[in-house]
Amino acid sequence: MLRSLRILTAGAFFSSTVGAQTLMQPGAWDIQMKMFGENPTTGASFLINESSYRRCLTKEFLEEEPFLNSRRDRSGMEKIHYSCEVLDEIKTENTASWKLKCKLADSITIDKETTTTVSSKKLASEATQTTTLNGNRTMTRIVVGFSFSGPCVDEMPYQ
Repeated sequence: MLRSLRILTAGAFFSSTVGAQTLMQPGAWDIQMKMFGENPTTGASFLINESSYRRCLTKEFLEEEPFLNSRRDRSGMEKIHYSCEVLDEIKTENTASWKLKCKLADSITIDKETTTTVSSKKLASEATQTTTLNGNRTMTRIVVGFSFSGPCVDEMPYQ
């Protein structure tokens, strides 16, 4: 069950990070995501999931600055019925970080720390997430990278 929750919450994280801000160039972006788990006994890291795809990010979308604040991250978690609060949000011109504390009605809690850095042609984001259920804790690390790849094409999904 916790593995399903990690994948679900990673999806919320990922949806919260499909964007950027005006520092990023509008156009086609190659997006890569890797999700790692941690063995609670040994502490060894292992790959849970890896995905990549291409999205067209419009100028209007990038002007919302969704990567350099916690809005989309929190909203993504609340869409899957978590109650969340944001702590320690810090933003500079091209970097942002925050902590998110979330709880589901059945006592599942998630503590997540996210740091994102953007430039005109790159984005790097990493989140460390601890999920607790009935006293059992699992650690997940989510690494997302965007690389600018040129102009958008019609058949490409737009954001």
